[in-house]
Formats: sequence, C-alpha cells, structure tokens
Amino acid sequence: MSLLNEAVEDKKFDIRVVERNISRGLVLDEDWKKVEAALPDDADNADYLNLDTLREELFAGEDKDSDSDNA
Repeated sequence: MSLLNEAVEDKKFDIRVVERNISRGLVLDEDWKKVEAALPDDADNADYLNLDTLREELFAGEDKDSDSDNA
C-alpha cells in the first residue's frame, strides 16, 4: 500500500470526520466501534481544569469595575 493510501485510511477514523464517513458509507459503524474500543484509556494522563479557578487566575490583576465603565 502506498504512503498516500495509508494516510487516507488512517484519516477515515479521525474523530473530526468519522461521522461524515459513516453517513457516506465510507466507514461501517461496526468498524468504527471496533476502532473506538481499541483506543487506549488516557484518563490518567488528563489535566482537568476548573474554569472558575482559571478565570480567577487569569483576571486576578485586573480591575473588575473596568467593564462597567465601558457600558
């Protein structure tokens, strides 16, 4: 198989296009379920963010009243 064909095959199951490929008949739903089941569980490597805490850290030095002045 050529390098281009391998790249195209790999992209069939890309999460960004797999639903479109299933609806077009390029990928069978059963095949996608097999690929999805074979993916590793990387939950232990995930970084979870609390958006409220992140917002507080990002805007800690800003004056909160400056928004009301612009209204």
